Amino acid sequence: MTSKRRSARKTKIRKDRSGSTNQGPPAIQAKPPGRFKMLFKRVKPDSIFKDNRVDIAPGKIITEPFEVLSMYALDRHRQKFEDERDSCPFNTDLETEELVFKQQMTWFLFVRKDPSTGITIVEEFINEQNIPEELAEELMQPTKMFPGHFKVVKRKRRDIVLYDTDRHKEFLVSTRNPSAYPPGCIVLGCIHPYEGKYKLCGIPTIAIPP
Repeated sequence: MTSKRRSARKTKIRKDRSGSTNQGPPAIQAKPPGRFKMLFKRVKPDSIFKDNRVDIAPGKIITEPFEVLSMYALDRHRQKFEDERDSCPFNTDLETEELVFKQQMTWFLFVRKDPSTGITIVEEFINEQNIPEELAEELMQPTKMFPGHFKVVKRKRRDIVLYDTDRHKEFLVSTRNPSAYPPGCIVLGCIHPYEGKYKLCGIPTIAIPP
């Protein structure tokens, strides 16, 4: 009995490890059309986005909406993305192909408007999935992004204060890793309104003075 339990436990561990190593970035995983439901199953189990629909419970927290929107875009508009990704006006001179993909996808989701509909991909997603108003407003926040040449003034707990050298205005910006932005460094990128503050969008370029 003990040996069977050990064997089952080992098998489960091998499966988990195998599953984690197979999940690469959407940029390099080509998916055939008509697999939208399968794509959504790759999202974390606690995501509100499941099986080609949105499942929302009271107090539910959004999990990785950018990944879900990327999957949606690749499933519905992969060829358009491949044809137009080089038109992304943001900086794509980045270290890895994954970062380039994220930069281009940010533009494709939130900035580019489809000539046939006049709306962005995120707006299309909201309309098609019947997203509730409050959640829709949160998903639409990156569409209000604007570029800037910023200087880091200081860190404020988990936030950073950026000074826009063109607009001569300070912005309180929420970030997951404030230590990556030491005071005095220059940040080239886009920010957008976010929960009463601002948030960096896409992949910024950071220049740290000597």
